[in-house]
Amino acid sequence: MKVRIERDKLADAVAWAMRGLSSSRIGGNNTIGIEAGVGTLTLVAYDRDTSAQAEADAAVDVPGSVIVPGKLLAEITKTLPSSAVGLSVVDGSLRVECGKSSFDIPLVTAGDFPRMLEVPGLLGTINGGQLATAISQVVIAAASNDTLSNLSGIHFEFTKSHITLAATDRYRLALRDVEWTPATTDVSALAFIPAVKINDIAKGLADCNSVNISLSATNETSLIGFSGNNRTIATTLLNAKFPSYRDSIPAPGDITAYIDNNVLAAALRRVRLVLEERDKSFVSMELGTNEVILTARGQSSGVATETIDAVITGKTEDAVRFDPFRFTEGLTATNSPWVKLSFINKSKPVLLTAAKEAGKDIEDGYKYWLMPKLYN
Repeated sequence: MKVRIERDKLADAVAWAMRGLSSSRIGGNNTIGIEAGVGTLTLVAYDRDTSAQAEADAAVDVPGSVIVPGKLLAEITKTLPSSAVGLSVVDGSLRVECGKSSFDIPLVTAGDFPRMLEVPGLLGTINGGQLATAISQVVIAAASNDTLSNLSGIHFEFTKSHITLAATDRYRLALRDVEWTPATTDVSALAFIPAVKINDIAKGLADCNSVNISLSATNETSLIGFSGNNRTIATTLLNAKFPSYRDSIPAPGDITAYIDNNVLAAALRRVRLVLEERDKSFVSMELGTNEVILTARGQSSGVATETIDAVITGKTEDAVRFDPFRFTEGLTATNSPWVKLSFINKSKPVLLTAAKEAGKDIEDGYKYWLMPKLYN
């Protein structure tokens, strides 16, 4: 094999293929297959539940294929100087030459050349940037504890008009509706995808104008595939059932507060400085007359109070307690100049939605419910 390719194209292709490998150091595959054809270099990686493939234009003098350690190749390619890269097989190694740098990577001779998982059936297409944004807004609510398998993913519901993404860790629920183009007019499908995995996939496809989504969900196989800009990935769905959430969502409360998003986020970050233990801490929010009073009380670090301006309709009789960290994450996810808070009472979840300014909501399909802290 003898190939010349632009450094950025090679680095991007390797980085994408690495998404098909397990992040675990114990067990699992850690190799990438490289195949040089007519004018194209193809990189493929497969490990357990995921396979990824990337294609890039290249000048191929001698076709061929090799298997190399993936992590080492990735570390080398992302640090190469900005110059054309030469790849060739020399004495049982893959020689990587770029400028004055040269590496000989030992070939892996054991095992078959990795191949992509087959995912039949196009479900529909979506803009890569919109998909990445929607997932970034929802992924914050997924449980980070892998033992909670039914909470560690993002639930996708595909309909003929939009995709609904949902995630929850029991203390909050994030929902986002995003438009797409289904392949047929009678689409109705569900998929439950590991949150960390789909977030990483979406980031890698954010620059694609169009991303193809394929789904195979039967008793024998449960796979979802994404492809765009010569990048393809397929991963297995979570073998768990996402909680039924629609019937438990309360109607928006009639007590509302419009607040400058940056001002509220900054205030929460300041007052929470006196809190020692995240799991046991909370910030109290009291609605006054066109102002919100935030109070945080540490066990031994004192008390912090801050009052910020707000446009308020209605009034709660008692202060409402919230996890300030989850609250701040929700504010960031709304990605808007102002935020609208809709309250019912001190024991019901508050709904966060986006707003341009006081009284002017942004209908972007994003909703974030946060449960209050009822106990210390």
